[in-house]
Amino acid sequence: FNNFLEYVTNRTQFFVCVRNDGSQANLRTLFGNRYDEKILVIPDGGFFTKVPDISNVEIEAEKINVLINVAGDMLDVRFPVNENSISYDEFVGKFASLINDLFNLYKPNLNVIFVPHIFRDYKVISDIIDRINDRNRRTKVKVAPYLAGKTGHDYLFSLYQKSQLILAMRFHANVCSIALEK
Repeated sequence: FNNFLEYVTNRTQFFVCVRNDGSQANLRTLFGNRYDEKILVIPDGGFFTKVPDISNVEIEAEKINVLINVAGDMLDVRFPVNENSISYDEFVGKFASLINDLFNLYKPNLNVIFVPHIFRDYKVISDIIDRINDRNRRTKVKVAPYLAGKTGHDYLFSLYQKSQLILAMRFHANVCSIALEK
């Protein structure tokens, strides 16, 4: 990786930057301040996201659409084993309980849409859905497709655009929500 960084940062045809998500701190951990002047820090691209008007089968116009993004990567970081944090299993149980409570509170007016950003999200989604009341999960819960590239961006973030409530674990998902004024 160091050879790669040396190559691209010493050539004028390349512009190297990292998001303001802690990437620079990671570079400093690996290489000290060597690349501070050569690699710029820029805002997350999600702050500038725009989406076209797309028809989404998951959205129900007459209901409260709740979009949920749960992260299935870095579970050891998200759920460290220590006395100050909850376990993955506790999280799944409490999150499913919250969704069940929302269904009880809003009865027929709630539409829950899980949106995976990476393939590992499916396991967390599945584990949570497994603990949602069966009647609700069969009739009021949807899972958006796992899509990549610009088409995936446009489709998935149009779901964000049309939802009334967004619950997201990922920084990027929250940044995009802010950009979409959600």
